[in-house]
Amino acid sequence: MTNVLTRTLLTCLFCTVSIYTQAQKFVEFRTSEVSTNLDDMDGFGAGDSDPMWCYEILDTTFNLSGYNDVEYTGNCLGTETPLDVFYSESYSGNLPDAYLFRWRAYENDVVLLGGFNNTLCDAATLIDSVIIDASLIDEGQFNWSTLATFSDTATGISCDTMPLMYSITLQYRVLGGVSVDKTQSADSFEATLIPNPVLDYATLHLSGLKDYSNIDIQLFDMTGRKVQALNNQNSDRIPLKVDDLDKGVYVLRVLQEGRSVGVLKMVVR
Repeated sequence: MTNVLTRTLLTCLFCTVSIYTQAQKFVEFRTSEVSTNLDDMDGFGAGDSDPMWCYEILDTTFNLSGYNDVEYTGNCLGTETPLDVFYSESYSGNLPDAYLFRWRAYENDVVLLGGFNNTLCDAATLIDSVIIDASLIDEGQFNWSTLATFSDTATGISCDTMPLMYSITLQYRVLGGVSVDKTQSADSFEATLIPNPVLDYATLHLSGLKDYSNIDIQLFDMTGRKVQALNNQNSDRIPLKVDDLDKGVYVLRVLQEGRSVGVLKMVVR
């Protein structure tokens, strides 16, 4: 993690419902890739290896945490892409000074038993702990961004002449961080979705911009897939039709002339 991102603190105010008075930042972490060259450790033939990765994020400043694990079956697995969002927390104001990322990998010998303290396993790494300083988290990073790929070795049977190795790639994004055109009045910009949660229709209310021309709206599901877009809107009141969307949480992004001016969460029920 040698590329340090400069963190820009912005004072733009926006909210998902009208009762919020401070900007809400939603910080999410996910594992985008895991890989290993683990071969069969059980001795029962092809397909018996069960490589497992356990991982968690700890926010010790605000006492928040997120944990999950993934397991795959097969020898010489190579690379898999779980895209597992295992940490999602909202913050009002500043982010914590640092996050602690912990992970461990091994061949799991017991069905449905995982976790950092699993002793019924082979070819295990130690529990690796990595401090992620706040300076690495760009509050304007709306799209998934890779922090680093972490690797560790273990004692066991590999698929090649190399040592047995596991790796895991950690990504993050910040929903609610805003990249604003400096010619705009960032202090006064607001975006409110009424109602939110949404059943079929909602109206996006905008205020604080110098004008309301060339407004684009993009809607993403929680995997980052764009599910809806409205282009070239010219009003501070933009109707949205969402009756064809599945229930769940979505991210609504507001752009003007191609520049991002606001992001907020939308709940479809």
